[in-house]
Amino acid sequence: MKLLLQRHGLAGAEWILIDSLSVQKRMVEAGFGISLVPITSIDEELRLGSLRFLPGPELAMTTPVVLIKRKKLPE
Repeated sequence: MKLLLQRHGLAGAEWILIDSLSVQKRMVEAGFGISLVPITSIDEELRLGSLRFLPGPELAMTTPVVLIKRKKLPE
């Protein structure tokens, strides 16, 4: 994340890693700053007007998704 922010001129920005989208949204609603979240995760808040979208540079991020399969089921 730091490298991504540096690439877009935000090297000095303070940031906190929060692994819950709900907590991120509530903190922004309470005035604790801004957050980078998938646009699809704030549909309801945009509709209600409790959050707003700020356009900015395209920050493409990916999250790896894997499938884990058991070799053998217990009998």
